[in-house]
This record gives sequence, C-alpha cells and structure tokens, in this order.
Amino acid sequence: MDKRSSSLWKILLVASFFSLPLFTAAGAVHAGVPEQMPQFALPSAIDDTVIDSSQHKGKILLINFWATWCGPCREEIPSLVSLQSEHGAKGFSVIGIAMDESSRKAVDKFAKKTGITYPVAMGNTKTARAFGGIAGIPQSFLVNRDGIVVKSYMGLVEKDQLEQDIAPLLK
Repeated sequence: MDKRSSSLWKILLVASFFSLPLFTAAGAVHAGVPEQMPQFALPSAIDDTVIDSSQHKGKILLINFWATWCGPCREEIPSLVSLQSEHGAKGFSVIGIAMDESSRKAVDKFAKKTGITYPVAMGNTKTARAFGGIAGIPQSFLVNRDGIVVKSYMGLVEKDQLEQDIAPLLK
C-alpha cells in the first residue's frame, strides 16, 4: 500500500469513528437520557396557557425539541402533524418544545404558517438538561403510556420509522 492510500484509509477510519454516533443514536435510548420522562411546565408558544407534562399522563408522547430556524426541523414538521392527526384519538400526542431565542409571538406565527396542530411550548435549558441534554436539533423522545422514555432520536426522523416505533405502543 502506498503512502497516499495509507493516508486515505486513516482519514476514512477516523471519519467513520466520529460519525458512528450519528448512525447508532437514532432510535436508541442512549447515555444521559432519563428512563422516566422529566416533568415540565412550559409556556405555550401558541396561546397563554402552560403545557404541563402531568396533563398528558397515560398518553404516548413524542417530545420534539426543535427551532424555527432549523432546516431538518422544518422538514420534519409535516410528518409530526400527520402523526398527530392519525393517532391523536388513540392516545398519542406530539409535544413540540421550541428552543428558539426569538419571541413566543414569532414561534406562534411560524406554527400557524406551517400548520402545526400539536401543542408547542417555549423550551429552556433546564428542560433540555432534564432530558439528558440536547446535542442538536431536532431531537425527539418517544414516551410510552407509563411515562418511560423508550426511544430517542437525534436528527431528522422519517415518518415510517416513527410509525413503526409508535404502532406497538398504541396496542
């Protein structure tokens, strides 16, 4: 093997090592994620109410940390709206937690413009830390009816994957 090929292999090996967590994290509960869903009470981005996690006991939840400026978050929203519409009557709910530094009014305007139909709260660092820290957005947590975090997803998640993971919990 010549010097150039050897260098290329080293670069590929290092690159694959650092990208490995990106490929293995989706759909797996990883270190730092709490087993029990943390309790939170956050101001709604859409109205003057408070979104309190205790109001959702007994439901299957997809807690989605996102921001209006995040491209993958924007891409994911139609799937989340669809899931909410299809499974809301069966005891499922998406709860969006906006990590924007912009005003509640700006998030509300964005939510209306994009057709978000699920609750959206204004997030904070305390809530993000309670979920084990948010490494990037979007980041979501699937919670069963007992309040246990059963999966976490880093980055954009395809609707088919979410459907597959939610289906057994709806039974």
